[in-house]
Amino acid sequence: MSPATASARAVTATRPRTIARSGKLSLKADAILRDVRQRAVEALAAQVRKALAGRSYRLLHSVGVHVDGGVLRLTGEVSTYYQKQLATASVLAVDGVERLQNDLQVRR
Repeated sequence: MSPATASARAVTATRPRTIARSGKLSLKADAILRDVRQRAVEALAAQVRKALAGRSYRLLHSVGVHVDGGVLRLTGEVSTYYQKQLATASVLAVDGVERLQNDLQVRR
């Protein structure tokens, strides 16, 4: 076993015990995880907004994009049911979107 492999195993083996022993480290690790998750959510929302902005329909540019509990939700109004379907297809094409709730309202 190379020294680098042994060192990596030692760090991996001690890390959980260190976090478990120290409440401060555990809280810091939780804060870091929350921050990473929040950044991932923000990045996903930005990708979805970019996908919608890439469409020629101006109304899709103003669609509300919300991520809550792993569900991506679209809100706002569109002119036609086709535009609502187009928004759904555009969003589902974005990597990382697993669940979508399309709350877009079609104007009558």
